[in-house]
Amino acid sequence: DSGECVRAFHGHERAITCVAISADGKLAVSGSEDMSVRVWSLHGGGRARILNGHTGGVTSVCLTADGRHVVSSSTDYTLRVWSIESGACVHTLSGHNHFVLTVCATPDSKHVVSGSHDKTVRVWSLKSGECVHTLTGSTEWITSVSMTTNGTEIVSTSHDSTMRVWSLNSGQCVRMGDVSDVSAGSSGSIQTLAVVKDAHRARITVSGRTVRLFGAQASLSFTGCDCTGALLSGPSRRLVTQLGASASA
Repeated sequence: DSGECVRAFHGHERAITCVAISADGKLAVSGSEDMSVRVWSLHGGGRARILNGHTGGVTSVCLTADGRHVVSSSTDYTLRVWSIESGACVHTLSGHNHFVLTVCATPDSKHVVSGSHDKTVRVWSLKSGECVHTLTGSTEWITSVSMTTNGTEIVSTSHDSTMRVWSLNSGQCVRMGDVSDVSAGSSGSIQTLAVVKDAHRARITVSGRTVRLFGAQASLSFTGCDCTGALLSGPSRRLVTQLGASASA
């Protein structure tokens, strides 16, 4: 309510590049250019569990909905699946041939989706560690991946100014959107993506100085801020853009 910092966590030796919060709100997971992943207790304090193994900077982290695993992506071209309970690396997911930039888990905690500088999206089995789909079609690197809340579709964005929707089961692209016509002053590259839970699977994309909200019936655009991230806050239904302005949805 006050906006004051209530706790600060220290330990990483280089820039922190990503953070994720567990579904129960008890844990925070951070990734850093120091090549480590750290798991922090948000309420208990104390030292973090340090997950070492990557040989390049960590670019993205996520937690599975069942609370059992952390998944991290890295500039070492791999993803790693970690046990939250033991801190052990359960799988090293290899297959991308360039930096892995973004990762998310499916709502049923059975699969992980990754996006890479190699222009592909990959779907991995959390049980076996095997790649089950390689999704191709983007002509530039993948900037963000997310899942629809019903768990049937993957949404990816790319530096080529497109947003693609893929079937999780078949690996086929079922829809594609192009934002290359964004307003003057915008680079056109989609930087990030958020899937809105209660708005007919609407999708927020951020492109340079433009934020777009795509819904089943219409789309809205907000301009005038340098944006790198976006989220939709809960009941207030305000669209909040990272390093930018906010606008009511």
